[in-house]
Amino acid sequence: MSLVFSRLRFDSIFSEVKTGDFHASSHLDSGDIPLISCKTEKTRDNGVEGYFEIPQDKTYENCVTITCDGDQPSTAFFHPYRFAAKDNVLVCIPKKGLKLTTILYAIACLNKERWRFSYGRKCYANKKDKLTVPFPIDKDGKIEEKAIEEILDGKHFKPIVSNALKKFSQIYEKTTT
Repeated sequence: MSLVFSRLRFDSIFSEVKTGDFHASSHLDSGDIPLISCKTEKTRDNGVEGYFEIPQDKTYENCVTITCDGDQPSTAFFHPYRFAAKDNVLVCIPKKGLKLTTILYAIACLNKERWRFSYGRKCYANKKDKLTVPFPIDKDGKIEEKAIEEILDGKHFKPIVSNALKKFSQIYEKTTT
């Protein structure tokens, strides 16, 4: 199968891209909700600065965050759990019905191109409309989600990765349908 790729804006897959709600964690009480910040020196923690008491209307779930500045600007993470974000983090809310593989593909592509937002070119909210990702598209210019699934098919990964991806996909599908 020969794929055609085109760079598409983030609004192709996200219904909304906005900044987080909190400026400083020092004003928050300890709690159970992770607060995502630009703390990216340890990317294995998905940008979690700490756990705080957060009002329900200031939380998100099943969304992507993109750090606007910090040590590694434009680092993207997927959060399949309830979280809150600081105001120097973009929160990307996926469109309804979007497959998890499409979201993970977009994150991987964005993380691969973090260099585009280094130094004086940090990824602040005013640049959100310029974020693009190379998606496989069909003849009508629509994203080929089936092709993305094949690109991310577990047979190309070691079992530990493919099993985790399958389990993660099942959880995501249950919480978004």
